[in-house]
Amino acid sequence: MTKASSLRQSLLHKLWLIEHIRRQDVHQQADDDHMIVTELREQKLTMPEKIAVRAESLAESRGVASRIQRTAGVFRVIPEILVILAYFSAVALIHGATYFAGVEINILSLLLSLLLLNFLMLAIWLVSAVARPAEARGIGQRGLAILHWIQQFREQKSVRDSTLQSRFAVLQQQRLLTPYFSMLTHWFWSMTLILAWVLLWLRLAFESHQFVWATTILSDDTVLSVLRVFTWATDLIGMQAPMFSAESEGTLFMQQQTGWWVLAVLALFGVVPRVVLWLVFLIVYRLRLRAAQVDLSLPGISSLITRLEKPTQHIIDPEPAEISRPNRHKAAVIGLDYLVFSLDYEHVPQWNDVFLLNNRGVIATYEERQTLISELEQKPARKILVRVDSEITPDRGSLRFLAELQNYCNDIAVWTVRNGKYQTQWQELLAEYHIIGFSFSDEAIRWLGEAA
Repeated sequence: MTKASSLRQSLLHKLWLIEHIRRQDVHQQADDDHMIVTELREQKLTMPEKIAVRAESLAESRGVASRIQRTAGVFRVIPEILVILAYFSAVALIHGATYFAGVEINILSLLLSLLLLNFLMLAIWLVSAVARPAEARGIGQRGLAILHWIQQFREQKSVRDSTLQSRFAVLQQQRLLTPYFSMLTHWFWSMTLILAWVLLWLRLAFESHQFVWATTILSDDTVLSVLRVFTWATDLIGMQAPMFSAESEGTLFMQQQTGWWVLAVLALFGVVPRVVLWLVFLIVYRLRLRAAQVDLSLPGISSLITRLEKPTQHIIDPEPAEISRPNRHKAAVIGLDYLVFSLDYEHVPQWNDVFLLNNRGVIATYEERQTLISELEQKPARKILVRVDSEITPDRGSLRFLAELQNYCNDIAVWTVRNGKYQTQWQELLAEYHIIGFSFSDEAIRWLGEAA
């Protein structure tokens, strides 16, 4: 492995570790990082470097590093696996193209057998790459979306601890997923067509065949017109087009000349385009990987920044130890029927595909909270339903925000999802602030539809 390749793998491995630890921290508050965080506060490192060092330390203590190494080994052998599959595909391609031909090979049938499937798959890839909706990109990513959907039915812990999920999450965050799947696709087809070229050359070199044009109704001029679809490219490299044998009656081609021409067509119309596309996406992948950075705004990392920063002498706007409990508000002037949003983090981004509610999305940052309150000041809501992940510990800032929202609606309720380890704690704190809490979707949706 070259030094440049080693650096790229090192960067991807670092981002992978950070993402995997982040996904664990989001769902379960970290209680095993106090020593490393304390040490990193005093070190003169950039924030991404501190996050990376912490992730590497926790990966070792949590046993994540060995699992990631095993998964990385699987990714490293994917090209070799594709070469093996390409060999069997090439054998099937050549066998299918020449099995029924015998000694005489129909030249057009041979070319269609060798190139038609490649052209069709290339067209499908092109349509998926260009005319695709923003939410479903390419064949490989559609397959990945199906994998995510299937894994929703698995236990949440196994999904959270999946190194495969965190690997694909990194690729998606750094815009590497599209070039990665495209690179694998074109690698497979390049190997298939190269091996098919070699197998066809061996067959033509050590077996005797005659190239013919078997037709019932087409004329010789039509035959030559069809061949011109390919001859313009072979003319560019000085390869003479097939000529009819003098002994034949217009159906038999000269063997040696036509054999080399068929090999040239397979290389120019099959191998070369695929190799060029593979190189293009390889370059795109490496350029994007070189520019990859840690996203400091992601849940689990944004909250970690304050812990890793060196403390100053002044504390700005501290959270109060006790949150004031406002008296029950007056009925709001109705401007909106209802408002639904997720607080801080949404574990299942596609949850609303089932309920089709007027979903505001995720409200996480301080600016997003203040913007929402400003909008509710102008147009209060009849009801507000807030989705909360019960695997995340309740904090004073979130409870104060929920209490403040009571002033801008007639009713507010919290829908705690996933029945997590902090479910009971959320329900008890919500009861203290006279906020309704639901843990089942049918209860929350029914409440939203009832009259206030």
